[in-house]
Amino acid sequence: MQHPTELHVYLLDANEATVTTTRPTGSVMLLTTANKTSTVALTPTGDHLVAKLPAGTALRTAIVNLKAGARPCRRGLRS
Repeated sequence: MQHPTELHVYLLDANEATVTTTRPTGSVMLLTTANKTSTVALTPTGDHLVAKLPAGTALRTAIVNLKAGARPCRRGLRS
């Protein structure tokens, strides 16, 4: 879910219920509408993870890299 200055990432189970993980880590590779890329860290916040977006970012695509426990996971998101 994109907010003006943040990208919120929720982990969901097969029934689309929020999954709380212990100490997930990860990053998001951002592709802007100006075709520029950058990578920002994800920070656990309550039941989700948050990435702070660079000022003025008009996001086109986000590729999320997570490690929750011992299992890495990658998902692409498009706005």
